[in-house]
Amino acid sequence: MEREISGYYYDGEKSWILYKDEHGNETMEEDKMNDKLRTVLKKRYEAEIEDAKYKIQSFNENNIIIPEHIDITGEVDKLLLKIAEAEDKLAVMSLHYGEKEAENTARFCDRFKKNIFFFRK
Repeated sequence: MEREISGYYYDGEKSWILYKDEHGNETMEEDKMNDKLRTVLKKRYEAEIEDAKYKIQSFNENNIIIPEHIDITGEVDKLLLKIAEAEDKLAVMSLHYGEKEAENTARFCDRFKKNIFFFRK
């Protein structure tokens, strides 16, 4: 059975992909991320956070001055931005892809039309 993506839906907790088959029937599937990918990305963002924190701590404790980077406050500002971006990515990943996901396929019906975000192609 062939189907095409007809839209996207966010119900305030999970993201869904809307599909339409050749008969015009609509179904929804939870937009999922596999466990391995989620784990790798989570570790990547956590490592970016720890790396930036370590560098800030080194600037603070050791009064390190890097010859090509004389602007310490500017460097710390950049590192804080890296932390903020990594934390944002972790939050978005948690919001949309959660820690554990069940295989969910649901028949599209009126209760799914009461949504927060709904995008159609």
